[in-house]
Amino acid sequence: MFYTFGQNNSGGSFAYDDKAGISEYVIVEAINRDQASAKAQDIGVYFGGVQDGQDCWCCGDRWSDYADEEKTPAIYGRPVAEGGLFNRWRENGPSVYVHYLDGTMKGYPKAAP
Repeated sequence: MFYTFGQNNSGGSFAYDDKAGISEYVIVEAINRDQASAKAQDIGVYFGGVQDGQDCWCCGDRWSDYADEEKTPAIYGRPVAEGGLFNRWRENGPSVYVHYLDGTMKGYPKAAP
């Protein structure tokens, strides 16, 4: 299964790390939600950012520990390979990174308007 972690623009910006595979959305292939959460944290996704002082208290946590579960890499039920509304903010580089069970990673850039 694939688990999608969406990013809140806490403090008015998104965090990007192309080397680690972090963008507005991080999708992790895993056996279950717990494994996906652990793998996401290994990648650099973190939870409880306001409490830890990493995120803006008025904007809220950057990452939620809740993740949508899909059979294919998707955002709001739409496969990322089709492109779509998931790429609203980033102008250059992938808006979505998919991290597969075998350790490979693929980025999906902003689709054409």
